[in-house]
Amino acid sequence: MRTRHKIGAKAEIPEGAGKAVVLEGRPVAVFQSAGRYFALDDACLHRGGPLSEGTIEAGAVVCPWHHWRFELATGCHAADPQSRVRSYPVSAEGDELFIEL
Repeated sequence: MRTRHKIGAKAEIPEGAGKAVVLEGRPVAVFQSAGRYFALDDACLHRGGPLSEGTIEAGAVVCPWHHWRFELATGCHAADPQSRVRSYPVSAEGDELFIEL
């Protein structure tokens, strides 16, 4: 069963940026890109780099450590869609954001 978590205000995540949150002991990266919000596990598959500190390029987050790319919408690795980080649904109510785990 999914649990809904309030993670803060939309204004806390500017366009093209990420924010790290911890939900149920799990690090999650939340991003805003093209006016939409996305959430992925906050650890790169390669060496565990913090995806929340990565850059957003063409609908993907680029890990700041070794430049692995993950699609924001699916969590799939850009070069190997079989590899992926977990993604989570993000919803908004007014100015607040919520994630379902």
